[in-house]
Amino acid sequence: MKPDGLQAPVPGLGVGPSGTQFLCIAGSPLFTSESTVLPYRSSLIANGYTCHSEETGVTCQYNLHADGFRVSREASSLTLDGGSQQPDASVTVPDVRGERPTKAENLLAEAGLTARVVGGTGRGPGGGQCVVAEQEPAAGAKVAAGTRITMTTGEVGGKPGSC
Repeated sequence: MKPDGLQAPVPGLGVGPSGTQFLCIAGSPLFTSESTVLPYRSSLIANGYTCHSEETGVTCQYNLHADGFRVSREASSLTLDGGSQQPDASVTVPDVRGERPTKAENLLAEAGLTARVVGGTGRGPGGGQCVVAEQEPAAGAKVAAGTRITMTTGEVGGKPGSC
């Protein structure tokens, strides 16, 4: 039992300047009135981190190596010291726009990069094939090996995000 007036510690997973951490926070809210929700099937790239939300859970990883976490209603996991890549090893991001998502993922893996697909991977609402319409970082960029490339799909001839 906790004494009256004290908040029970709340466990959490987070990423920050010192890496991925398991936290136990007491007396500090995890969510405030300024907090925003990352909608399903969307990503947020900020301060060297990429977070992706799906109905199956949320994954956040540091873009230069694999440190990060995954959390869902069923389970959570924490990845520490995941960066087996040399920090000074850089690769050029290939142009995967126009490719089907599975082929684009394979091309990125061959280049030593990881992939995140945002959008559909089959057919779009108009019946056309879903292909990579946008990628971030852009083709030609020099990035650290292992960097996650976010690919947004669109229907052939359609707008990004239409799949």
